[in-house]
Amino acid sequence: MKNRLIPAFKVKFPGKRMILIMDNAGYHKHRGEGWYSPKDMNAEECYNFITTVANVQQLTDPTFKEGQPPKVYSLADFHKPIRDGGPPLRLQRSFITDYLKDHPNINVEVPKQLLQERLNASYILFTPAYESWLQPIEMVWAQVKHAVIMQSHRERSQEELQRQTKIALRSMTPDKLSKIIEHVHGDISGWLVSSDSGWLSAWQSFELLWKSSPEERHSEYLLHHQVKPVEVAAATNKYQVEYVAADEDGGGASKKRRKKR
Repeated sequence: MKNRLIPAFKVKFPGKRMILIMDNAGYHKHRGEGWYSPKDMNAEECYNFITTVANVQQLTDPTFKEGQPPKVYSLADFHKPIRDGGPPLRLQRSFITDYLKDHPNINVEVPKQLLQERLNASYILFTPAYESWLQPIEMVWAQVKHAVIMQSHRERSQEELQRQTKIALRSMTPDKLSKIIEHVHGDISGWLVSSDSGWLSAWQSFELLWKSSPEERHSEYLLHHQVKPVEVAAATNKYQVEYVAADEDGGGASKKRRKKR
C-alpha cells in the first residue's frame, strides 16, 4: 500500500479519495506500534492509559463485594497493591477494553493509518468474513485459475505458468469485469428478499441498500430488534464499570455506567 498502491493512485486520480474494499484476512488488519492490548497490559501500562489517554480521575467497581457499597479507587490507590486497597488488574483491563470499544479511533490498523495519513478522507471497507460470493474479485480469480488449469500438462515450466497467468489476467476486460460485478449485485439482491436477510430485508435490492444512509440502516436495525438507542451502548465485559472523567477545565465531570450482564 505504502510503496505501490497509494503512490499509483495519487498519480492516476489526483485529488480523489479512495474507498478500498478488502476481505477480512488477518494480514489486512496489521497492528502497528502503539496498539493497546488490554489483556497483555501490566499495572503500570494500565495506569498510564487510564490517567493519560482516558483522563480518568477515579474508578468505581460496584461488584467489589456483594452486599457492600461500591469500591471507589482514586489515583493514589493505583500505586497500592491489592491487599492495601489498590484496584485489581482485572478491573483496569476491563475498563480499558470497554473504553477502546467506545473510542475506535484509538486503536487503528496500519492500512487505515496509511490511508488517513496519505490520502485524506479515504477509508477501508471490510467484506463479511467467509462470504466470498460477496466479492467480485473472487470470481475474477476463479476464471483466471480455470483458464490456467485448462492448459496444464506434465512438463509445464514455471515460466510457462507465469505466462499463462498473465494472459488470463489480461483477458479480464472492462466488459467482463462489469458483468461479474453485476452478477454479484444480483446475488446480493436475491439474498435481500430471502428469509436469511433479517432486518436488511427492508431494502429489496442492492441498489436501494447502497443508496441508504448509515442513519437509515441503524434506525432499521433498532426497529427490527426492538432495541432502544440507550441499550446499544451496553457493556461487553463481565465487570460493571463506572468511571468519572474530568472535563478540560478540571471542573465538571461526565459519567458512564456499565451494567453487569
